Amino acid sequence: MFVLNKSLQLLTSKYFIYGLLIGLQAFFLLLVIVVLYEVAEYLYIVLFLLSAIILLWLFQMKMNSSYKMAWAILIVLFPLLGGLWFLLWYNIKLSRKQKRTLVHINEVSRGLNTQEEGVIAALAAENRDLAAEATYLLNEGKAPVFAGCKAEYLALGEAKWQRMQEELKKAEKFIFMEYFIIKDGQMWGEISKILVAKAQEGVEVRLMYDAFGTFDGLSDEHLDYLEDNGISIVIFNPLRPILDGFINSRDHRKICVIDGLVAFNGGVNLADEYINRKERFGHWKDSAVMLRGNAVRSFTLMFLQMWEFATHEKENYSRYLVEAEVFAEEKGFVQPFGDEPTDNNYVGQHCYLNLINRAKKYVYITTPYLVLDAETELALCLSASSGVDVRIVMPGIPDKKSVFLVSRSYYRRLLSAGVKIYEYGPGFIHSKMLVSDDISAVVGTANLDFRSLYLHYECCTAFYLSPVCGEVKQDILEVIALSDPVDCEKITNEKFGKKILQAVLRVFAPFL
Repeated sequence: MFVLNKSLQLLTSKYFIYGLLIGLQAFFLLLVIVVLYEVAEYLYIVLFLLSAIILLWLFQMKMNSSYKMAWAILIVLFPLLGGLWFLLWYNIKLSRKQKRTLVHINEVSRGLNTQEEGVIAALAAENRDLAAEATYLLNEGKAPVFAGCKAEYLALGEAKWQRMQEELKKAEKFIFMEYFIIKDGQMWGEISKILVAKAQEGVEVRLMYDAFGTFDGLSDEHLDYLEDNGISIVIFNPLRPILDGFINSRDHRKICVIDGLVAFNGGVNLADEYINRKERFGHWKDSAVMLRGNAVRSFTLMFLQMWEFATHEKENYSRYLVEAEVFAEEKGFVQPFGDEPTDNNYVGQHCYLNLINRAKKYVYITTPYLVLDAETELALCLSASSGVDVRIVMPGIPDKKSVFLVSRSYYRRLLSAGVKIYEYGPGFIHSKMLVSDDISAVVGTANLDFRSLYLHYECCTAFYLSPVCGEVKQDILEVIALSDPVDCEKITNEKFGKKILQAVLRVFAPFL
C-alpha cells in the first residue's frame, strides 16, 4: 500500500506532469521530422544546412567560449536536430512585452541610485586596485559603492534566521522578500507568521519567489492564506510546459529588505535544511550578511526592478528609496551588485576574475558547485602558479551527484597548478564566498558554475577594507579545519571508466 501511494503521488505530482508535457513536445517534434523525412527527400539536406549555418553563426555570437563549444559539439553530433534544438533552447529570449518593460525599467530607474561623490576617490586613496574593481562594478553593473554602512556577517543559516525574525518584527512601512527556494517548514512557518502579523498592522508586504526553485515548496492553500491576509505574491517566470529557452533563466537571488533600512543577502534560502532543522546532506553550511545604511538602497532597487519586470506594472521607485542612517564610525566600503542573463554582460564572473587576478597573497573560495569555463580555470591556475595561496572548499556530501562528478573533473589540473581543494567533511557547503588578501570579499548568491554566472539572476555584496573580510576569512579557515584535503594522486588514479564519464559530462557541463 505504501509503494502504491508513493507511485500515485509521483504520477500526480507537478514534476511528473510538467516533465511529461515537455517530453511529449520533444517526442512529437522528433516524430514530425521522421514523418517529413519519409515524404521529403530534401529534408535531410535542409536540416543539415540549417545546422551548418547555425554552427557558423554560433562562433560569431557574443557568448562564453565553453558554452559555444558545448553547443558546437552537440550540433556536430546531431546535425539533424542540433540546429533546431539550438534555436529553441540556446538563448534567454524575451517577449516584446518583456523587452518594453525592461526598457521602461532602465529609463525610470536610471539615476535613482547614483554614486555618492568622493567615495571611489576615498577608496582609491587606500587601494587603487580595489577602486578599479569598484569602478568596474559601477560602470558595468550599475552598482554604486558606499561608505558609512554597517555590515553584520552571519556565518550560518541559523544566525540569519534569528536576525531576520528580529528585524522583521521591527518593520513599520514595508517588507520586500525575493527568494529562489521557499518551503513549508519551521523556518518559513515562523517567518510567515511575522509577515501576516505585519500585513495586518498595515505594513506593505511583498513576496516574490522563483517558480522552479519553489516548484512544490508552498501549497496553494498556504499561498491563498497569505494573499487573504494582505501579502502581495509574485511568481517569477512561471513554468510553462513548452520548449522555450527562457525556462533556463531563473531568479536565484535571496533578498530581504525592511523599511529600506535593513537588507539581507547571501546563500540562505527559506527552507529547513538551511537552518539544519532538516538533514538532507549532512550538516548544511551556509552564510549571509545583514546591511544597514545607504547600501540597502541597491537591494531595494533590485527588488523593485525585478517586481516590475515580473508583473509589467509600473513601479513608484522613489517611494521606497529612503535615505538611511550614515554610520560614520564604520570602516570599509560596501558594494551590492546584481547580475542578469539578458544583457550578456557577465558581471558576477568578471567580479570573481578581477579579484582572483588581483590577489597577491591568497584567495579563498567556497562554492557548492565548481563548473568552470576556460577563463576562470586559467585564472585560478595562473594565480596558484604565481605563488598565491588559492584554496577552494567544496561539499563533502554533494546534493547533485552528476554536477559533483563534473566538478571533480577540474580537480586534477587545479591541483597540479598548486590550487588546494578541500571537501567539507560534515556535509554540504552552500556558501558562495570569496575573500582575498584580507582586503576584499564577496558574499552572495552566485555559485562558481555556468548557471549562476551565465543563466540566472543573481546578487552579491562586495566588501573592501571592511571587517567583514576578516570574518569571512576566519569562517573559511574554520571550515577548512573540518574539511578533507583532496589528494592529487588519488584523483589521478581514479578508475578509467569514471574518467571517461567525467570527460563526457564535462563537454556538456554548460547545460547542467
